[in-house]
Amino acid sequence: MECNDEDLVRSNKTGHLKGRLVGKGSKVLLYRFALSEDISSFSDSAKVVAPEADLVFVFKAALNQLIVVLLNISNHAQVNVDIDLGCKQEVEVVGEPERLATIDSITAKDIACQPPKSSLYSEKNTSSFFEMVTVSDKRFKLPYDPELTVKDLKLLTLCFNFHRRFQFNDAIHLFFLATELTNDFQKLSAIPRFGPNSVIHIALSGGRAPGIQFDSPYLANFNNIEILLRNANECNKFAKKNTNARERERFSEPSFDVEINESFGAFGDITERIGQLMVSYSTQLNRLADVLDKDERMSPNSRKYDEAKQIIQNNLDTARYAGPMMKNFSSVRVDITNNRLNST
Repeated sequence: MECNDEDLVRSNKTGHLKGRLVGKGSKVLLYRFALSEDISSFSDSAKVVAPEADLVFVFKAALNQLIVVLLNISNHAQVNVDIDLGCKQEVEVVGEPERLATIDSITAKDIACQPPKSSLYSEKNTSSFFEMVTVSDKRFKLPYDPELTVKDLKLLTLCFNFHRRFQFNDAIHLFFLATELTNDFQKLSAIPRFGPNSVIHIALSGGRAPGIQFDSPYLANFNNIEILLRNANECNKFAKKNTNARERERFSEPSFDVEINESFGAFGDITERIGQLMVSYSTQLNRLADVLDKDERMSPNSRKYDEAKQIIQNNLDTARYAGPMMKNFSSVRVDITNNRLNST
């Protein structure tokens, strides 16, 4: 896709950035705009006016630059963009907008370092969507389109991280049904059992917790297992007590009493704790099976209905954490000849 002078229509309206981008053949459009004036931050009145049917992110990057990311869910051959910058100054585009293949690490760090109110997001409501969930249970929804690729999802995840000012990390790993999506060019339509209302789990750089640096892939992997195990145990505990899942705490770091190292003893300890979870979880799965086998009609206002609801929700939440946990666990290689642990 190219964007030339006839594609870009400069606005006569003060404080607006308007343009027409060619959208044919692309689901996610990514452009860098060089502006004639610098915008320190977006005011409260700044907003994405158009397109109305597509998801749009706008980020302030380096001096006099804006990054625009647009999910062309409407599949228009041409997409009209109108961004109200919320300022009274005359702003024009200098030269042609630059089409980007991705947000490189330098640009990403530049966006992440911007002050508050340096991004805009235009959310679109749709009846067909799927959900992205981080290890710490931060969630966002995306319109379902079978033509979206894994690469598109990673870019959109990065955009949500920027906009919500989460911990920045451009090494994004996506998991569906405990299997990592490693082919960036794989479309959603080609992922077995994936469809509307599906859930994709997100791990950053092998599950590294914020602020922690690891010397080996194994330690990063081990840290990720600890976080997922901690959350799975919490879900299982709530399943035992039939407690409302909404009241459950979500963890983004391992427990403070856990020591992460490369010893056989540490690996044996976490193996034992995973085993303890599985033994306890099997009991809760039996309770879940009992609820499903009875196939009873229940009044939504009854205590029995609420109890069954919590049994189902907490057990499925346990599985959502346990799946990626076992994926990480299975990637550890044990070399008993040299007493070493490695990550595949």
